[in-house]
Amino acid sequence: MYEIEGKLDTGLTGTERRSALDSGMYGPLEKAWASELKSACEAYRSARTSAQTTTRTKRSVFIEDVAGTDAMFKQLSRYGTSTESEIIARLIEAEGVGVHLPTLIAQAGECAYDPAGSMLDSLDKAFRAIPSQNTRLLQTLCDTVFSICRFMGRPAFYRHGKDILARLLYPQYDPKVRAYAGQTLQKIAALGKDQAEKSK
Repeated sequence: MYEIEGKLDTGLTGTERRSALDSGMYGPLEKAWASELKSACEAYRSARTSAQTTTRTKRSVFIEDVAGTDAMFKQLSRYGTSTESEIIARLIEAEGVGVHLPTLIAQAGECAYDPAGSMLDSLDKAFRAIPSQNTRLLQTLCDTVFSICRFMGRPAFYRHGKDILARLLYPQYDPKVRAYAGQTLQKIAALGKDQAEKSK
């Protein structure tokens, strides 16, 4: 398990590794990097869970370095495997309405590969906890749902995505959110039509 006291490793928080992942220039290092990231994310989730149930005498490294933790999460979408999509889903569920939720929701959209539907499931749960006045985050959630639906390209994902977004049409949400959700629903409907046309 990743050490949760002290400092976050600069490989997790710096831009060099992220740039290497973006450019594909990492070769045999990928396995070690992915393992370190997974371990650190599991440690974060564990620290987050224990913080809600116990009183720690020492603050975890993740609380001490909020910006570094956010930067670490931004590596998750760079690997593009089902392992990372599961990690993102578990982190979203553990985060509640915490400070890293916007980054995690955005990472789900950047990853978009969601073979088990776990990221959509976590977004379904997360949006219920997001305050209705948090317009920007709810619009980001709409974008993320659309990105996953488009990438996965299957009717089951379209249905799930539409179910999530349809609830943002309720009157308690800001008119901007309702309008944005409506536009996103139309985009998902268009994906379904395109797919139906191609299958003829």
